[in-house]
Amino acid sequence: MAARGEAERVVQGAGGGAGDLCHAEADEADQGAQSAGANADRHEDTEGEEWQGFLGDGAKIVLLGTTDELNTWLGDHPDHDLADHPAWTAFAHRGKAVLEPAPEARYDLDAVYELAAAEPDPETVSELADAVDIAARIADACEDGMLRSLLNGTREYALLVEGETDYHTGKEGRAEWTRLGSVVAESWERAEARVQSWLSWLGSSTVPIEAGDTELDG
Repeated sequence: MAARGEAERVVQGAGGGAGDLCHAEADEADQGAQSAGANADRHEDTEGEEWQGFLGDGAKIVLLGTTDELNTWLGDHPDHDLADHPAWTAFAHRGKAVLEPAPEARYDLDAVYELAAAEPDPETVSELADAVDIAARIADACEDGMLRSLLNGTREYALLVEGETDYHTGKEGRAEWTRLGSVVAESWERAEARVQSWLSWLGSSTVPIEAGDTELDG
């Protein structure tokens, strides 16, 4: 697997596809590389089981360097992990245009530290919640119990994603924001490392890293 170093890791998603399928794009500014993939919102299968899907090869979530590379990869790998999604056929028939990302959906995993240290205005809180939520959805899709426990089982992360906490108003709200910042400082590096362990960067997105950077706790 080729993964990222310490530069920016951004994921952007679009809801312009079919049903609840969307395209996702990852970008690393410091390396001048772009990566494109796809994911789907949670849905129930024919047995009533709810599952979260990402474009993958059966082992890892696949990210390509451009939408053209993504389109080619999809044509070469018809048995990818989203092929069984009920909306996939209609989505795929719309052509390459649906693979273009929408700029309004953005998940910046490396910005989590900066966001948690900023003032908790609505935009900052929303961006931080989205980043934690996409990591939690990757944990669900990859059945990563350790990552799932870290994110869903940590009170401060759970409150953030639920979106019911007012961090900006009152003494208690500010105290919750401070507690969240402490949790991010203590645990986000481990969470992001586990997310990265599930990503396969292919095509022009591939950026090798030192072997030591791939070591994970647990």
